[in-house]
Amino acid sequence: MIMTKTRLAWKKTRVAERVRTHMAVAVERLNETASERFQLITHLFGKQFVCRIGDVTMFTVGTSTRPSNIIPVAISEQSRDWVCLPTTSADELSELCNRLGFEDESSRKDLVDFLTPRSKKM
Repeated sequence: MIMTKTRLAWKKTRVAERVRTHMAVAVERLNETASERFQLITHLFGKQFVCRIGDVTMFTVGTSTRPSNIIPVAISEQSRDWVCLPTTSADELSELCNRLGFEDESSRKDLVDFLTPRSKKM
């Protein structure tokens, strides 16, 4: 599948309770192995920035330190055990691209650019 950039967009939305629970479990798993303590980034009225493609939901987590360390996390609604940190490992990025059906190199590069925080692009 060739991906278009219009499919990659953060949307500020209130997620369903079951998705919010799944996101919280993913953050707990991340905190078990991370050297920093991450938390869900929640905006006014309990909304989060998410990007949904198929059964994959991508969202961001951050630390409360200054400057904050913000990383994207991907979860699957089909597989409750699948948690992916695509910008921390090439293997996990490949797994995410395969799950999303991004086969060509330009689609994979667009995904990496999309998931890399602006502060790390400079």
